[in-house]
Amino acid sequence: MYFYRGISVPADKADDVIKDIRANGIISHKGHWLMDHHKPDPTLIEKPDLTIEDTRPKGVGVPAVCACGTFEGATYYGWTHNKNEENDTPIIIEFEHGSDNVAVDGKDFLYTVLQIGVPERAREIVRAVFGEKGLWYADMAWASAEQSTRIAIGDLMIHDHEVVSAHYANVLTIAGRHNTRFQNAFTVGMPITSLEIVDVYRLIAPPPSLPSPDISLADVK
Repeated sequence: MYFYRGISVPADKADDVIKDIRANGIISHKGHWLMDHHKPDPTLIEKPDLTIEDTRPKGVGVPAVCACGTFEGATYYGWTHNKNEENDTPIIIEFEHGSDNVAVDGKDFLYTVLQIGVPERAREIVRAVFGEKGLWYADMAWASAEQSTRIAIGDLMIHDHEVVSAHYANVLTIAGRHNTRFQNAFTVGMPITSLEIVDVYRLIAPPPSLPSPDISLADVK
């Protein structure tokens, strides 16, 4: 799978960051956003009393980084979301990575939909963004009154290959939490080796903005 990762770094460190990623890949947690994969056993979906204690066991996890399946999504994160007074230089990292180590990043949209979404309003949106298999998980989550169960079902959903593939193919622009804007978002398990790095470069000028959102969290409540 082909990914784009948008980050922002201090201007005086940008060249060193680019050289380091080209030479070594992405092999450890660096920067502000630290993520982990907790890939649960998919057969847990059959457990009647499923909770996040089952899907997020302590001490188990693989370091991961955020990335998008589209250049436009990565430029939003690099140029807007992650950019600040200190980290003022956006960088795009293009890389390829095997699908077995990829999960949907659900923190800015999916988990909120599973927790507070009204099924009558949210079902078609979930189908469009996460596919039929994604809707299967969502219906199961909404059938439970327990928030921990809904979140745990989401933990299983984000690692399902069918859901990952459907989300990767999504073309609708999503307005998520914290003013995020993207068409798809993922976490990719590290390491990402130098052989997987395709290109690393600065964003010199403001990129074209993403289209106006097709979907927002307000649409599912």
